[in-house]
Amino acid sequence: MFNRKRDAAGRYDGRPSASVYERFMAQVSPEAITGCWLWTGAPKNRFGHGAFKLGNRASRVEYAHRYSFQVHKGEIPARMLVRHLCNNPACVNPNHLALGTSKDNAADKIAVGTVIKGSAHSVSKASDELVRQMRSSSSRADGIAIGKSFGLSRQAAGDIMSKRTWRHVQ
Repeated sequence: MFNRKRDAAGRYDGRPSASVYERFMAQVSPEAITGCWLWTGAPKNRFGHGAFKLGNRASRVEYAHRYSFQVHKGEIPARMLVRHLCNNPACVNPNHLALGTSKDNAADKIAVGTVIKGSAHSVSKASDELVRQMRSSSSRADGIAIGKSFGLSRQAAGDIMSKRTWRHVQ
């Protein structure tokens, strides 16, 4: 479909023959029910965001939703993210994308309920039951000792005891 051109010696010149935008849109599949434009190209990460190479093999790879935002809505200011208002990381529909900060993005995750908390998190060493046991101990020092006995650092145990972390456990 997008045959590369050959130079005078018959070698490929490394540039795709179609425009960057045409290559991008060839990997988009509109969904009628949700209105999302689903990215069918390569994924960039395990969270479902798409990857799109802007030029030849030596060029950088961009997130597909960021490229879509830039093409349809304009530049992305420094330290700003492109958020998915539809909560679908594969969506590249510019009407479903908005600029925001990391704080805005975190608030979106909390509002939708996609934040992984507690023992469901892949690197968690504690459990809901351990947290309850630590907090029901007679003193802060006892709770820290319990935490250390389960392999938690003093800082992690202190954060649990003071409810800076694991706030969802009563």
